[in-house]
Amino acid sequence: EVTEAGAPLQTEGRYGQEGVDLWLSLTAVKLGDGVAVGFSDLSLRKRAELEREEAVAARTRFYAGISHELRTPINAIVGYNDLLLARVFGELPPAQLHGIERSQKAARHLGELVNDVLDLSKLESGKLKLEIESVRVDELVEDLLGTIRPMAEERGCEIRIDVARCTHPIRTDPRRVRQIMLNLLSNATKFGAGQPIDVCCSPRGGGGDG
Repeated sequence: EVTEAGAPLQTEGRYGQEGVDLWLSLTAVKLGDGVAVGFSDLSLRKRAELEREEAVAARTRFYAGISHELRTPINAIVGYNDLLLARVFGELPPAQLHGIERSQKAARHLGELVNDVLDLSKLESGKLKLEIESVRVDELVEDLLGTIRPMAEERGCEIRIDVARCTHPIRTDPRRVRQIMLNLLSNATKFGAGQPIDVCCSPRGGGGDG
């Protein structure tokens, strides 16, 4: 091909024969009446890529399996909490009702964490998609506090919030923002040695940006 067309040729391929497995990059150029050919061994890089693809596929299968197993008990908890909140089994004292509401929020958040496990495999394969919608930051923070406050109270941490100025909606993926904030607050309660935790939010850029 190089001899007839006179144009350089560059290609790569896998060559195996009698137990030899090589990935080679080949460059050929016309040189006088003949052809000069150069080879570059890509075997190490190609094998590493194949091993990574196999590892990602194995992790994806593991994530899918464990996520399925976790969803079953979580869905049961959410279902029974819904029945209790609907007073199917009778009226509940306010203190118990409040406790079940907090339990429900925690169970739903645990379900989101299970989804996050699946997102790890999507992130590795470049298939992770954001779900953008309008959300108010103050409402997001208030909802999140129902999950983190029991942990903070157990460790003697006072959580003080100041989000009164963030009542305008912003466009974002609320589940990702909630997960980021939960990680930050969890670390603050675990490693804050009982110190107060301040959660503050204010508009930026004339109020149009969150």
